[in-house]
Amino acid sequence: MWNSLRARLWLIVALAVVPLLALSYLDHQRQRQQAVAAIAAEVHAVRAAVLARERDVQAELRRVLTMMSRADEVSDAAPAACNDLAARLMLVYPTFNNLGAVRPDGTVFCSGRPAPPGTTLPVRVNDRAWFQATLQAHDMTAGELVVGRISGHRGLVYGYPVRDDQGTLQMALFAALQKEWFDDLVRASSLPPGWQAHVVDDEGFVLSSMPGSDTAALQQLFVQLRRADPAHAVAECQVPDDCIDPRRRALFIGRETMRELIEELRRQKS
Repeated sequence: MWNSLRARLWLIVALAVVPLLALSYLDHQRQRQQAVAAIAAEVHAVRAAVLARERDVQAELRRVLTMMSRADEVSDAAPAACNDLAARLMLVYPTFNNLGAVRPDGTVFCSGRPAPPGTTLPVRVNDRAWFQATLQAHDMTAGELVVGRISGHRGLVYGYPVRDDQGTLQMALFAALQKEWFDDLVRASSLPPGWQAHVVDDEGFVLSSMPGSDTAALQQLFVQLRRADPAHAVAECQVPDDCIDPRRRALFIGRETMRELIEELRRQKS
């Protein structure tokens, strides 16, 4: 009788507790979904701000390249005069790491930045994606992240075709953005306290990161994330194994037209 009574008591307790546990679980799930939705909204707001900044920079690039294409120093294809013009424009627009012009065969004949000693001349860029795109384009091309063969620095290069009245390509102008421009993106992201933003390229090279970040760890983490699921616009990791990260953090990946922007977002909890 005692055993039967104890079983009934346990059953009553269990029946009373299970609904509470279920409600608690459902409430936790709702709160979590709301938190994830709020974080996702923050991510998209940051992406929108970055894209707006990107559009501004692209508009400035187009203005400078259009102005350069109409200059006599460029249209005459005179290297010395073109070099001087490009160098002067770089003083006015410090965002640029280099400005120059390329012949249709891919030979660079104009550069605002002189080639360092030991550089194989002439410099050729016929294998670059931005140049190949310029051969077919009628406007400024999308940017390509490369290590410059003249500057030796990693940056984003845009091409701009210069054609005659018959549409024949006369030359391709190029503009390379300073790496520091990516630092401006991170600083301008206006993230909430406790969040972090980092800019990396397709190879996982960290172009810019928050002060105090472990760059080597970020490189490894982002490369693994991209290999795991490169197609996600926004991806959330739930457990350390999913994140390839020993700490429990929410990780988001944002893909942009101009570069791969990977944002690592961490919400501080009280």
